Amino acid sequence: MNREKFLDSLKVVMYGAESSFSELNLVYFDDGWMRSFNNRMYISCPVGSSFSCQVDIKILYNILSKMNDKNIRIRFKDKALFVEGKKSKLKLKALQGEEIPERFKELPEEDFSVLPKDFLKGLRLSHTSAAANDLAFGVLNGVCIKGDKVFACDNFRISEYQMEKKIKKSFIIPLKSAIDLLRSNLEMTKFLVEDNWVHFLDPEEKIILSSVLLSGEYPIEKIQKVLNKKEWAENVITLPEELSDSIGRANVLSSETLDNLPFITLKMNKGEMEITGEREFGEYYEKLDWEGFTSKKGMSIKASPDFLKEILKITNKFRMTKDNSALLFSTDNFKHLVLSIVED
Repeated sequence: MNREKFLDSLKVVMYGAESSFSELNLVYFDDGWMRSFNNRMYISCPVGSSFSCQVDIKILYNILSKMNDKNIRIRFKDKALFVEGKKSKLKLKALQGEEIPERFKELPEEDFSVLPKDFLKGLRLSHTSAAANDLAFGVLNGVCIKGDKVFACDNFRISEYQMEKKIKKSFIIPLKSAIDLLRSNLEMTKFLVEDNWVHFLDPEEKIILSSVLLSGEYPIEKIQKVLNKKEWAENVITLPEELSDSIGRANVLSSETLDNLPFITLKMNKGEMEITGEREFGEYYEKLDWEGFTSKKGMSIKASPDFLKEILKITNKFRMTKDNSALLFSTDNFKHLVLSIVED
C-alpha cells in the first residue's frame, strides 16, 4: 500500500487514540479497519488488512513518517505487527487494549443522512464561542446544531450560523470533538444521531468519526433574545487592512484555553488598535494606526486568532453597541457577538 496515504489515515485515527482509557495510545487493526477510541470519540478508517491487533500509534506514525519507501507491506505474525519497505522493516509488539464496542463496528452507510453542504463552515466559524471545558457551563461546553442553525455561546460570546438546509435531528457536540473534527480536514457529508452519539461519515474515504453528545436543553431562545435586544450604533466600523498579518504574528505567542484554543487581545482606542499575544515565555505587541475607530471610549476583546482569520474572509466590518459594551460581526447568514471591556 502507499505509505503516504496510510500515514494520512493514521493521522486521522490518532485523534481517537489521545487521552484514551489506557495510558497507551493504541490503534486497533480490526479485520480490514483501523480504529481508535477514548471516552468521547471513536474513529474508524478502512485499511487493507485481514488481521486483528493493537499497537502504539505514535511510535508507528513517527517511524513511518521518517521512512523513505513509497510503498509498504503490513502484516501480522508471531504477536507482532510488521511494516516492510524495500530496504527497511519495522516490528512492533502487539499490545493489550480495551475491547471495541460492537455498536461502532456496524454503522451501514444507508442509515446516514446528508449534512448541509456548509455544515463544516458553520462549525468552523462558530465553535470558538463555546465554553472551554468548564463543567459549570454544562451544555455551553458544546456546539448546538438544530434545524438550520449552528449555535455556540460561553456567556461572553455568541455565534449563530444559518446553514443552507435543516437537519432532522438536533445534537450538541462537545467543543473538543468539534475541534478534532475540523482539524481532521475530512469532508464529512453525512451524519447519524443515535442514543447519545453522533457519527460523521466521509463517503469517499469511508472514514467514520463518532462523538459522544452533551445532554440537556441548549438556551437558544435566551441567545436569540440577547442578539436581538442589543441596541447597536448606526455607524459601521471597518477593521485595519493589515490586521490579518498582525494576527498571524501575535498568534505565535497567543495564550491558550483548557481546550488548547489560542486567543489574543485586541485593544481599540481612538485612531489605533493594539494587538497582544502573550504566553508564559514571552509576549508580542503591535500597534496599528486605525482611522476607522473614532469612539472616545476605548474597548478591548479577547478572540481566537483562527476565528479572526475566518471572519476576515467574509467581512472586515462590525458594529458596536451605543455604550461600547459589545460588538457584532454579521453577514447574511452569520452573527458573532462578543462582550467587551470598556475603558474610560
